Amino acid sequence: MTTTTSRDKKKAGSKSKKSVAPEPTVWQPPPAKRPDIFMTLPPELRNVIYADVLKEMSLITLLPADMTRKAYIGVRTAWLEPGILQVSKAIRSEATSIYYGDNDFDIVAPLWRGPELCTMIRQLIERCGPRPFRSLRILIGRADWKSMDNGRLLGMLFYETGLQAHPVVRREGIMCNHRSGVHTITSNYCKVEAVLRLAVELGEKGARESWSKAEMGHKYVEWARLCETAKTKGINSKAWVKGKAALQA
Repeated sequence: MTTTTSRDKKKAGSKSKKSVAPEPTVWQPPPAKRPDIFMTLPPELRNVIYADVLKEMSLITLLPADMTRKAYIGVRTAWLEPGILQVSKAIRSEATSIYYGDNDFDIVAPLWRGPELCTMIRQLIERCGPRPFRSLRILIGRADWKSMDNGRLLGMLFYETGLQAHPVVRREGIMCNHRSGVHTITSNYCKVEAVLRLAVELGEKGARESWSKAEMGHKYVEWARLCETAKTKGINSKAWVKGKAALQA
């Protein structure tokens, strides 16, 4: 006599059950997007709102992404653009020129961070054009001869982008009128200041007179030799004065 186990009963019960087809899902349309009411406002009114939101009462300091302002004034985190410029491409295209055109900026970096400094300025120029700022100072601290090749990078930045500037080199700690629109490069040493200013002036003149890249390369080879002259003989020596005049001719 055979006995029926509970396992056999479960198997028999599962065979007797009919498979039920799943109910078809009903397609639901995605929720309708809310209209962008802000962009329906007249352009003149939007510009008034942009100016009210983006205009700062104090100087804006731009720093490389991984650098703080502890070495300068207090402790401040790296600079980020206002949130309204990151809402949409349409708002960004309209408001960027107002943000950079209605505020005063300092770009701060030590000379050994020259590549990051040039990258930051290039990104701003690509986004806003060669003359986006109402006023801008490029503050270069901790400048020394070991990092002087970065002065050539800064000069080539002015040459390749057509950035319009009249650099005035001052010692660190001396402030200038931000509303004058003057681009200022500051460093610790008079000799380094003179060499950096010459590098930028060469880049500006090369852009203005459409020098070729080969000619710019030759100019900066001579500029590197003048760096040694300034370092060893000083910027008041006849060799420096004569070499500088020949380079600017």
